[in-house]
Amino acid sequence: YRGMKIIIDGVFNHVGIPFWAFEDVRNKGKSSQYVDWFTIHFWDDSTTSIDEFDYDGWNGIKDLPVLKEDENGLILPIQDHIHEIIKRWMDPNGDGDPSDGIDGWRLDVAEQVDINFWRTFNKWVTDINPEAYLTGEVWWDDFWTNEMINAAPWLGDEVFDGVMNYRLADALFKFFIDKKKKITRLEFANILQTMINDYGLEQFHSVQNVLGSHDIERIASACVNPDRWIDHANNLQFNPEFKVHRPNSKERQIQKLLIAFQFLFPGNPYIYYGDEAGMWGADDPDCRKPMVWSEFDYENEVYHPYRLDKQFDSVAVNSDLMTFYSNLIQLRKKSTCLNSGEFRIENVSSEELFVFSRFQHHSRITAIFNRSDDVQQYPLDIKNVLNNCVQQMSINSTNSDKIRARDFQIWTCNDR
Repeated sequence: YRGMKIIIDGVFNHVGIPFWAFEDVRNKGKSSQYVDWFTIHFWDDSTTSIDEFDYDGWNGIKDLPVLKEDENGLILPIQDHIHEIIKRWMDPNGDGDPSDGIDGWRLDVAEQVDINFWRTFNKWVTDINPEAYLTGEVWWDDFWTNEMINAAPWLGDEVFDGVMNYRLADALFKFFIDKKKKITRLEFANILQTMINDYGLEQFHSVQNVLGSHDIERIASACVNPDRWIDHANNLQFNPEFKVHRPNSKERQIQKLLIAFQFLFPGNPYIYYGDEAGMWGADDPDCRKPMVWSEFDYENEVYHPYRLDKQFDSVAVNSDLMTFYSNLIQLRKKSTCLNSGEFRIENVSSEELFVFSRFQHHSRITAIFNRSDDVQQYPLDIKNVLNNCVQQMSINSTNSDKIRARDFQIWTCNDR
């Protein structure tokens, strides 16, 4: 009754240890009818005390047995099983009416499953509900060198409607958060334009721009830990020096810059639960803490996940940040420029300022971002861009010819 759409996570590259088909293989060995579903390297020798049973696990993790593929993708018996899963969740009673089913799928590690299978998956889904939404986790080309995939082959009518776009977050971290390793304004502009060119602007409107998720550090903690790659050096098991305290006011302003950029840039802003409430945390499992609700009182956060020294942090909903998100959401809902408008990076002479416009017909929204720790005076080229414009939103700034440290301004313009 709230008009919500439900999209569930489909993990069709690997399964868990308790998965019934894997348990059957482990218990029955070569006689299991599901023996071909997995890649088995060694069978257990019952005459020894050692468990020799070995198989392919996702990313080498034995808790996650990988489903077998051939040259055509997942083998046919597994495809048949997945088809039944789709029907079960999208049309539970099988009456041909999908209104009692889910509204789409988020497909885990999608680039690790043959793309031909996703074309088949797309057809199965749209046969049940042509309005269903499909988005894929298409992420790493090479994790160890921080190279992310150009996901263009997965976007389109035959595969996915959108992808989880971590490429934007990576660029924002490098430009707004990093200090010693920060990239230049020109490098940032080239990354953004390349990303849009890769997908095409029309297709880019449907991607999910991700700043935080269940798989990476929370955006609040990313702002506290500069000069490292996104999803790198953020797991406390391997990097106990990653800071997991509540962000200070300066770090919160940096967080607001990233959020504002996310909502003003082409694509769909993706909000990970609790980010709007100001939650912080390192990589999994610290990013998966219970949701913070305004109607409850919480004890201070005292313990470090790995029992290291940690300051006391009070825990509560950050109402200022919540209002900030709400205002951006309302702005985006009312603006056709932000939902489907063109995108243009404005040429300005200041290295610390980044300016872009979204426009449609005669309407334009121009955004100015100051990433520096100092007040920036407008150069003449920005004043020229802002002719016939009215300021709508910022963190601290007022309508003037300057912009405060770590602030942004949104201007609405009439170009008639």
